Amino acid sequence: MLEKQLIKKLKKAPHIIIYGAGMVGELVYKRLAYYGLTHKILCFAVTNQPMQSSYLGIPLRRLDELTVYNRTAVVVVAALPKLHDEMRALLVKYSFYNIILTKSVLYQSLSGNYIREFLKNKKDDREPVDVVLMASDNNSSSGAFLCMADLGYELNAQGVRCRVILPEYGDGEKILIDRGIDYTYVPSEHWCIYKDDSRIIKILKLSQNRKAVKRLQKYFCRHNVQLIHNNTTYTYVGAVAAERERLPVVWHLRENIANQSYDFMHREQALKWINHSNRIIVISNYMARSIGGICDRKVKIIYDGVDIKRHYFPRTILENKDRVTITMVGTIIEHKRQEELLQAAVILKKEWPVQFQIRFVGKEEGSYIKKLKGIIERYQLQDVACFLGKQDKVEEFYRMADIAVMCSKDEAFGRTTVEALLAGCLVIGADSGATAELIQDGATGMLYQPENARDLAAHIIQAVKDPQAARRIAKAGQERARKIYSKENNADEVIKVYQKISGRKMG
Repeated sequence: MLEKQLIKKLKKAPHIIIYGAGMVGELVYKRLAYYGLTHKILCFAVTNQPMQSSYLGIPLRRLDELTVYNRTAVVVVAALPKLHDEMRALLVKYSFYNIILTKSVLYQSLSGNYIREFLKNKKDDREPVDVVLMASDNNSSSGAFLCMADLGYELNAQGVRCRVILPEYGDGEKILIDRGIDYTYVPSEHWCIYKDDSRIIKILKLSQNRKAVKRLQKYFCRHNVQLIHNNTTYTYVGAVAAERERLPVVWHLRENIANQSYDFMHREQALKWINHSNRIIVISNYMARSIGGICDRKVKIIYDGVDIKRHYFPRTILENKDRVTITMVGTIIEHKRQEELLQAAVILKKEWPVQFQIRFVGKEEGSYIKKLKGIIERYQLQDVACFLGKQDKVEEFYRMADIAVMCSKDEAFGRTTVEALLAGCLVIGADSGATAELIQDGATGMLYQPENARDLAAHIIQAVKDPQAARRIAKAGQERARKIYSKENNADEVIKVYQKISGRKMG
């Protein structure tokens, strides 16, 4: 099914329910709004009790509350394909049978038409641009995207005219709009392949990048662009276009793709392109050590920056002796290792008399969330652990927590770790990856043995048994984070790199 067929069917429907209040749900809503069909939308539906009453100005309801409409409403399942089977099973359980799934072909049709409409309506100016930031995604949950948005805001604030190029539809554009950063779309495919994906299909997708490179060349010329900044390891089309236009390139390596189960389609060629750039920025010493094949003399380590004003919150933790609140913020995905905190919770519940509450805040992805909920059910942790989903104002959840936990072994930086430090939490992290750089054990936070839930539980107990020491450590961590990890400091260091390789003053 394509967008045209979807709209034709929905025009005949008395009611529409959009099942899914996330990125795909918002896309479906935008396309229905374009065709003047919002008056038919009853609500956005979700599986669990929503934490808010509306989404995009439309009522937000739990699916099991909508059975009165199961005969009349067309339900558009607005989620990624890997969630379709589970969502369809729930719809059938509640006797909804008029169901449309946003399969890959339909999603591509909807997003492609959205981008075409965006480009059609965007004013074609020739304003000069100092720096183009090349994004590899358009995801408001991505730490790399959030760091790029913060950098873009600071560049503009310091007089460095920058714009962002987005490669695909997503919900990250809302962040750019909020920060006043101009952007446009040049659809392209990144050059990394997931471990289970087809190489043949990937090759076909990559062949479309020739068109993207030509469009970028025209854009760079039209705006007299001075420098190209590739925001992640994944994106490369900007570098190709920059070479053809003889423009300097900064390549920002923000992730170890192997730890995310990705690899380059053509590793040797990819490393050649990265090393051909004028400067390579990495976001931690751990990243500098873990990426092989990179030209050391071009590497500059610059820690990511965080919005201090938003996250800094002086306070006293562990004031409630009868209840301890623990949080873990980040996408619910396997390499973040949320299961380790649940395993620690099993130990705490058995051996610790103090009541505690664990709150997981973050977008839920794939089958991993099922595994975590299985652990909760198996060990009867329903009274101590909950999933709150993706939240726009994560700072509010840090401020409600006494302890924040980071279980990932391979953090390239750890934006959520810094945010938790700034919020005044006692941060307990795995003694691995960049987490071990951000936390000075026993001084600004606590480090536990990775993959050792008992050691994690022991550190939590230690903190609660000695709240004065925990408060002292949390305060020291907060002040250190405020001095080192500001987005202003980050932008200052990046601008120095720009000026050195371009030979001109910026800002």
